[in-house]
Amino acid sequence: MQATELTIFCLISFLFLGMGFTIGWLIRENIIVRSNRPIGPLHPEFFNDDGTVNTGQVLSLHIDPDFYSDFRSEYSELFDDDYEDDD
Repeated sequence: MQATELTIFCLISFLFLGMGFTIGWLIRENIIVRSNRPIGPLHPEFFNDDGTVNTGQVLSLHIDPDFYSDFRSEYSELFDDDYEDDD
């Protein structure tokens, strides 16, 4: 009798766990993602004077990954790793 009760309890627990994940995912998809509201606090520069979010007026900076290696090869004398302190 105890094995039957344990089996039923485990099945019901997994059923509710699966339902919780499914309901949570549906809430996330339908309320948060599709509402186009920002999630979490935003930095003050993202807002207009009216308090609305600047969606298309944000400046981004992209640095080429090879920039540092080219910069280092050109200005290697400025980055002397063998610095010795004269005491």
